[in-house]
Amino acid sequence: MTRISLHDRLLAVSGLLFLGLFTSGLALADLFANTAFPPPSATLDDIAAYFSQNGGAVRGLSVCHAFAALALLIFGAYLSHRIQRRQPSALGAIALVSGGVAGRFSCSMPRSSRCSPCPMSQATRRC
Repeated sequence: MTRISLHDRLLAVSGLLFLGLFTSGLALADLFANTAFPPPSATLDDIAAYFSQNGGAVRGLSVCHAFAALALLIFGAYLSHRIQRRQPSALGAIALVSGGVAGRFSCSMPRSSRCSPCPMSQATRRC
């Protein structure tokens, strides 16, 4: 049986860290928001109102998800390294790329509640 180093164990924990940070961001946003997150079918005015009324919750969610994305990138790199070390193949590259893509999509949430005017309507705002 091979002994796993402390360094490898810490890197492996980054996968759990991603899960914890992502879930915490959602839970904290739900706790601190004044209203429920608008459904996908909501109008742009409803969505803009949510983001302007819940700026702190949105920023907290964004910070948690940004750190979660970083943890996911670290885990993807670690997993790729472990796969390549055991058996060099395309699977390691696939793990690295998919971890990077997933980390990027995790970080694509709005970064702040500051919205810019949308040219389509005076009342509609886009984040």
